[in-house]
Amino acid sequence: MMEQKNPGSVTHLQMDNEGIAESWNNVIVEARGWPITCLIEFMRHTLQKWFFERRAAASAATGPLATKVEADLRKLVDKSTTSFPFPSSQYEITVLDGDLDGDVDLRRKKCSYRRFDLTGLPCEHALAGARDRGISPYSLCSRFYTVEAWLSSYGGSVYTLGNEESWVIPNDIGSMMIAPPLVKQKDGRPKKKRRLSKGEKNSKQRKCSRCGVLGHNRVTCTTVCPPPSRHA
Repeated sequence: MMEQKNPGSVTHLQMDNEGIAESWNNVIVEARGWPITCLIEFMRHTLQKWFFERRAAASAATGPLATKVEADLRKLVDKSTTSFPFPSSQYEITVLDGDLDGDVDLRRKKCSYRRFDLTGLPCEHALAGARDRGISPYSLCSRFYTVEAWLSSYGGSVYTLGNEESWVIPNDIGSMMIAPPLVKQKDGRPKKKRRLSKGEKNSKQRKCSRCGVLGHNRVTCTTVCPPPSRHA
């Protein structure tokens, strides 16, 4: 089963609905070939485990933000110390870093590189400006990264169904005959690999069987390999 990323991480919180669905499909890819009752039980058991583990991780967080986001923010704060802010007003600041200088508006949570819009987290320029203006970096972070939001996401509990013999099923439900859906079978083998969501990179790389280098195959290999040695 695929190892899931910490739900408090930036990657998880930025994931769109399509990416979440594709990730879930990747988790149940093997179970999808099982009988429907086994598939549903596998899904229920997986969610029960995830909700408990995520809730425990959120409860153990020591900072105001989710654990992974807290660590990422601290790294950005450290990097921002090499930038030089030049305020135009209390909240509008031009920040110079010797490379990609930027303008930030701390009140509106806007920056010239649109980091706020894309991630909901302040960039290095915004953090440098916040330090100069005496503003807490936590006030610039989206509430969706807070431990409170993390706990709320996994606040519910998923319970076991108990022994099937103990289930109370109404007569009108028990007597129903449900036919399989009318689905037109597509040609070829069903696809099991999930589609990458927008902005997600494929972590798997091909290894060339000719030179052994990652990133290409023997057909596109341009490496000059030494000729085979000849033994006298």
